Amino acid sequence: CGPTEEHDFVPVQQRVSRVARASEAKTAVIHEALDSEKYIPMTYGLLDELSDRLAAHLQKVYRVGRGARVGVFLERTSMLPVSLLGILKCGATYVPLDRSFPAQRLRYMAEDAELNLLLWDGEHLDIHKIFGEQFPKESLLEIDQSKVQMYQEPFDPVEVQTTDLAYIIYTSGSTGKPKGVAIHHGNVSNFLLAMEQTPGLQATDVMLAVTTISFDIAVLELFLPLVCGAQVVLARSDSGRSGEQLLRLMQIHQVTIMQATPVTWRLLIESNGDVVTAFRSLKILCGGEALDVSLGNRLLELGAEVWNLYGPTETTVWSGALRLNASLLADGKVPIGAPILNTQFLIRDEFGRAVPLAGRGELLIGGEGVSPGYWKRASLTEERFVGGYYVTGDEVRLREDGLLEFIGRLDGQI
Repeated sequence: CGPTEEHDFVPVQQRVSRVARASEAKTAVIHEALDSEKYIPMTYGLLDELSDRLAAHLQKVYRVGRGARVGVFLERTSMLPVSLLGILKCGATYVPLDRSFPAQRLRYMAEDAELNLLLWDGEHLDIHKIFGEQFPKESLLEIDQSKVQMYQEPFDPVEVQTTDLAYIIYTSGSTGKPKGVAIHHGNVSNFLLAMEQTPGLQATDVMLAVTTISFDIAVLELFLPLVCGAQVVLARSDSGRSGEQLLRLMQIHQVTIMQATPVTWRLLIESNGDVVTAFRSLKILCGGEALDVSLGNRLLELGAEVWNLYGPTETTVWSGALRLNASLLADGKVPIGAPILNTQFLIRDEFGRAVPLAGRGELLIGGEGVSPGYWKRASLTEERFVGGYYVTGDEVRLREDGLLEFIGRLDGQI
């Protein structure tokens, strides 16, 4: 079991507004211009104001409120966090749609989520060519900063509940067909509180965000800095594919913390830039795939701190966090860390019995991060969410030090 803590529920959008009232002039978000190497800042005060204006417009003009679902099909600019916060502020649920996905996949996700509205930024897009005719004019809202600044409707604050859905994120499973994972505000609130403590984030930190919003680890990158009063630098999509460009961003903005998959960390390490300088003061968060010991040791040599993060989408991004050191990797394996705040791990054998030390079994995850289930898939939800636990399908070994060693999948998923 991870540490337990009772806390007052404060949804992410309210936490960001609190920070904004205390630090209006502080830079919250910096994004790379889409057509140049310029960097465009947005203060906490403007972020809060624009998200309020957008929320009011969604309420008054589009009748969007609690229970509605809004698709987000935007470039990686400051209008991305503005839009996510605006949707949450009016009580609705956001559904991230990756602009790099094939049109067929995007159409399926939009239809399955039964979107009430689609936000897009019109950047060289024929929206009907991508989504067909499923969005009539009244279900499309093209936004940019200048448009949102003109909205004048009064905003009526919405009191969301812990069980209201914050987002639905689509992930492909063993069938290959996308399925929506529903995450409610209580899940997100506990996750951000846990990450604020472990691995930890301070108001002085600068986080480089490299992950598409269709991958749930973007929830940490976009929201954790903003609830802590820190700064988030949004890398363009093309920058995330270049080690040299990412290193340049890290150095220009004096990045102190970054989260990425092992593939991206290797891309950075093997690039031609000044890796040693960029990594010297960096808190490294690694997850999304199994971390091998050679990469783990190299990251330890370069960075200030290295954390191995583990968790399926169904339990709200990360469920385990472990700060690595050389002794933990001495046996040639990278362990999975202890459960985060208000989270429990159970390891059961094929007969449902608890495994002893050094035993192998399937990992089940319980606690405040567990999703209410899959969107419109009652039978699959019943199969995978059992007695308050999510059945991961991951086989692990319980090490003698109480940590877990990931062995592999028990099904055909990668």
